[in-house]
Amino acid sequence: MATLRKYRQQIFSFNITGAGQTATMDQEIDRNYKRVIGVSVEVNNSQSLTGGTFSTAMTIDAQEVFTAGYELKRLFATQSVEPAKRVYKINERANGAKLNFKYTDNGGFAITGAYTVNVYLDLSNDERDDPQSEKFDPKRSDNNY
Repeated sequence: MATLRKYRQQIFSFNITGAGQTATMDQEIDRNYKRVIGVSVEVNNSQSLTGGTFSTAMTIDAQEVFTAGYELKRLFATQSVEPAKRVYKINERANGAKLNFKYTDNGGFAITGAYTVNVYLDLSNDERDDPQSEKFDPKRSDNNY
């Protein structure tokens, strides 16, 4: 049996195919990882996210991470931003927890047409990221891989 890496990205995608469309995300996070330590967003055209918001709070394990009305473009960074700074750092339980939110297009479709949004969760099995571990380090900043 293969040994799991300490870190991994899990990708959740949804498509917007019409103006004002709402996409629902209700997915399980990888059971093999203990913590979600970051979130980022990627789209094929940054203009697609114009005005797009979470129409319900984004939650992980029923804990609010981003409030309803939060603009998704705030989680998007272009390629000109160094990789370590493209991730919004969080620390939530993974272990099969649910990722839930609704996203509503509020103008991006009118600018770019249909688009796909990829939401990346950075997952960790490093004990330094786990508040339940004796090795937990809340000041740690080297969790970008």
